[in-house]
Amino acid sequence: EVRPSNQPQATQSKALMFTNVEFWKNPDVFVALNSIDIDNKANLRVRAYVDGVSQQGLTWHIDSWSDTVLYSAGASIIAFNP
Repeated sequence: EVRPSNQPQATQSKALMFTNVEFWKNPDVFVALNSIDIDNKANLRVRAYVDGVSQQGLTWHIDSWSDTVLYSAGASIIAFNP
């Protein structure tokens, strides 16, 4: 949890460091939303993505836009070397 759900905001992000795993090159990453709590007065507009991917970690983002009020969201992230 990055912030309380009673303080909605349009953008969330946090650095994630890989621990107990070694990648031999920058990993490929799969990210998918696994939970969403938004206000019901607007359309669903939520995006999950990662950037800054390296052998040591990445930064994840969960963002909304326009008039969508995002109370909380969760994402699953899988990093792997093919």
